[in-house]
Amino acid sequence: MAAPAPTPSVGPRAALPDEPTVVEPDEGFPPPADFPPRQPDDFAPPAAPPPDPLAVHTEILQPGRGVALERRGLPEILAAAAQVRLSGRVEVASGGVLRRVFLDAGRPVYADSSAHGEDLSAWLAAEGYVARAALARARARADQIGASPEEVLMEAGYLQPDEVWRALHGHVVHRVLDLFGVEAGDAVVVQGGPRPLDPVDLGMHPGRLVLDGLRRKYGRLRLYRAFGTPAVVPTPLGQVRPDGLSLRTDEEAVLHHCDGRRTALEVARAARLNEVDTLAVLYGLAVLGLIEPPGGRRRAGALPPLDAGDLARAGAPRTADDLPGFPDLVASKLAEVQSADYFQVL
Repeated sequence: MAAPAPTPSVGPRAALPDEPTVVEPDEGFPPPADFPPRQPDDFAPPAAPPPDPLAVHTEILQPGRGVALERRGLPEILAAAAQVRLSGRVEVASGGVLRRVFLDAGRPVYADSSAHGEDLSAWLAAEGYVARAALARARARADQIGASPEEVLMEAGYLQPDEVWRALHGHVVHRVLDLFGVEAGDAVVVQGGPRPLDPVDLGMHPGRLVLDGLRRKYGRLRLYRAFGTPAVVPTPLGQVRPDGLSLRTDEEAVLHHCDGRRTALEVARAARLNEVDTLAVLYGLAVLGLIEPPGGRRRAGALPPLDAGDLARAGAPRTADDLPGFPDLVASKLAEVQSADYFQVL
């Protein structure tokens, strides 16, 4: 029996001429110590880009869509319109009265109202330019010929065009500031459209109107709802002040004492202002983008959709008229009222 062939020793094999050279795993690579240590943020998702200011203001305006004033007030509308330099008008419907503010490149240039007591001729009578009896006759004549009462008064010699032009500035400012006092109603922003017949340059930044309107028309509880209580801590954003916006001395003091640590009450004491005026100034500065709005006080958007399973388990809401015995109770009360006299019902 032949002896088994000897087992060849295992060792590195030389590569054939037509075979590629195999590099050993440890060859040509740095030792593990040469790799930099892994950072915690190496695999973190990229940071979200900052919101586009134009998109934010467009979302506030929502041109062509009516929004309740409780969700979007006039201060936010005027500030956003100034930022995007909107040309058009803002229409506010409240209590059966339509009020409009016309804008040119974001600046209010005219305001009117469907109520007779709020038009330009009523303002002229209130300022003493014309007697109310003459105004009443001018209104009747204007309805007949399809003209404005001030036109009839000028044609009759009761008013001079210079007087009407001087009064127009105060009338527009008064009408815009009065809109800050409207709490219930709907507002819609309209882009473009016809220009007013008598546009006027108010000579002030729209932010000035926002600050003045808030201080004149917003009360304590309304400021609590819109901005917050004196316990909130206003934080400055360090934004550049809009061109043309001038702050009063007390408003400068409020902005100066906002450091992200003091509460609104402490800011009021440092600026030597009362609580309501300080909250109004802070709310105006927040609308203009100079301080950060308090957390949780931003305007709420649309509610999330309800879960279909939870909605099916909840069932339809049950009202009082579905309860047992409710129809009989209503019928008995109706019969009692119909068969009784006034004193028995009381």
